[in-house]
Amino acid sequence: CAKPNDPKYSQLWGMPAIKADKVWDEGHTGGSNVYVAVIDTGIASSHQDLAGNFESKYSKSFSKTSSYNDADGHGSHVSGTIAAVGNNRVGVVGVNWKAKIITLRVFDDKGNCSTSWEVAAINDLCKLLDNNPSMNVAAVNLSLGGYVPYSPDYMKSKNDPEYEALKSLSDRNRTVICVSAGNENVAVGTAVPNNYDYVKYNDGEDIRGQ
Repeated sequence: CAKPNDPKYSQLWGMPAIKADKVWDEGHTGGSNVYVAVIDTGIASSHQDLAGNFESKYSKSFSKTSSYNDADGHGSHVSGTIAAVGNNRVGVVGVNWKAKIITLRVFDDKGNCSTSWEVAAINDLCKLLDNNPSMNVAAVNLSLGGYVPYSPDYMKSKNDPEYEALKSLSDRNRTVICVSAGNENVAVGTAVPNNYDYVKYNDGEDIRGQ
């Protein structure tokens, strides 16, 4: 299979693993009419591999920091995996070479994330979908880490804001919700390992460290 000319493509073990190159060879390198929302630490919007696919019109910050520019790097990394410009002889390549990235920043410069910021971002995405019925938002990526000491059923019974926001987005049946489940080899809904303490509670709101 032919490979894109991006110099660091060979370092992207995930692309061959999902056989992305075989899809690209068939001419399916993506389209600019496809959007992906990334709820994360922001984006390096001027980076050569991201600038061409960054959609500033719909991007916002919901953290204490008004800028959507990335102070951490994680959001930029995720965005690059999704839609770094392909075959431009720069850096890496994304799965979709032309998709537009909508950045919804929910982390501040210190790497903290409030549930209220995440909920606000999800609700904003719901409004965007409602106001643009023909808009193709293929996926929303939430590579967020954290544990809570309650089961999903409990969160549902308490009308938890995070659960309600995600349920509202899911019910619209307009986008695929992607999360970082499985990173610690722990199944969703199972007991939290005793050695993890990622979520701190303060007056009913959790503050998540990166």
